[in-house]
Amino acid sequence: MKDFYNLPKIAIGGEQASGKTTYAQSLAGENVIPFHLIEPLRRNFLLLGKKEGEDFSREDLVDLARPLRKRAGRQALAQLTCEILKEMDLSEYDKIVVEGVRLPEEGQYLLGQGFELIYMETPEVIRNERVSKRGNDSKDPLAPELVNLKKLATRIVQFKIEMSKEGEAIGLE
Repeated sequence: MKDFYNLPKIAIGGEQASGKTTYAQSLAGENVIPFHLIEPLRRNFLLLGKKEGEDFSREDLVDLARPLRKRAGRQALAQLTCEILKEMDLSEYDKIVVEGVRLPEEGQYLLGQGFELIYMETPEVIRNERVSKRGNDSKDPLAPELVNLKKLATRIVQFKIEMSKEGEAIGLE
């Protein structure tokens, strides 16, 4: 029986705009369940004063994640994600891919749950371009902590992205 405990599991972490989501999408095939670490917060749309189906901004989700991590621990999103995945019917899937890992505590928790932890490395010029298109500051506030996340990684992916004129990622390594 396919379930959380016997499916291959990959977690993807790295700096903001390093290509975590893009890489996860490149791994997602027909029988892969892609899951973002922030998904438990999206599922609690009422906590954000949103209606079902209404979109969330990154800021909405970050605003909800901070107090959760403060109360429940810095691994809280990883823990909630695993709890959701453990309850899901995964019988039609061959692999679980979780992306959005940003804290060492999240990486450590996921490793303990049997995940391979991939750390994305993207040239700074590409990362900065992607960050500016989002309207964010190019300095990642978690940069000092990401050094420790990278040390936990079971694999480093040198991610090279070509940008279209519209600023979209068009090439994967």
